[in-house]
Amino acid sequence: MRFGIHTVAVVVLALGIGANTAVFSVTDYVLIRPPPFPSAESLMKFWEKLPGYRFMELAPANFRDWQRMNTVST
Repeated sequence: MRFGIHTVAVVVLALGIGANTAVFSVTDYVLIRPPPFPSAESLMKFWEKLPGYRFMELAPANFRDWQRMNTVST
């Protein structure tokens, strides 16, 4: 079965439009829309600095310890 140049052009165009739509959908969801949290602007990420490491994500148990030892009132 032989395909004409028009058929190939339509298939390539359809693939390009589909890829563009997929990329825009992911970009819109990840970068443009606000996160689905109340007070999203006040979200924070905590890092831990340990000898021999630049930064490490804070373990949940360590975070609970920091909360328990906190002496500052909010």
